[in-house]
Amino acid sequence: MVGLGLLGWLTPLEGVGAVAPTITARWTAENRIALSWTDPEGAFTLEQADSLNPPVAWQSGGLSPTGVGGQRTVLLSPAGQHRFYRLRGSGSSSGTRVLSTSPEDGETGVAVTRETIVRFSSPLGAGSVLTVERFYATFGERRLLGRAELSSDRLTATLFYLENLPAGARVQVT
Repeated sequence: MVGLGLLGWLTPLEGVGAVAPTITARWTAENRIALSWTDPEGAFTLEQADSLNPPVAWQSGGLSPTGVGGQRTVLLSPAGQHRFYRLRGSGSSSGTRVLSTSPEDGETGVAVTRETIVRFSSPLGAGSVLTVERFYATFGERRLLGRAELSSDRLTATLFYLENLPAGARVQVT
């Protein structure tokens, strides 16, 4: 059995000025996997790893996508082992990076009414839209109710929760 793991997030929110890609995978008639994503600016690099056990060794070598318009595609041959893929923002369009988050990853003692704040290294592009469809929190399989706001200087994104966070739980913010 061949395992294909698609990790559909940016790591860690690099290339924020670019539009987040849509990723699809399908089998071809030649029994290969066509992995495709939207990337009109060429701002994302496909990386692969054999395992997700820390430390994860992501590599981009050997993955040369073809592009037509804003669509990038890589044909993969199943190798009889699990392999995991992710898109990493190259930051070529804006160079924007996450400087800090509050609370920090793994922080304990966070109030159940606490908002999540993300600070960026440079302002998000004027065309960037921050919505709860793209900036949200989950607990288990449930998406928490929230409201996303971007500061007037476009350097800070805040996720305000419209319900209390689950007590004693680990919440994931995407």
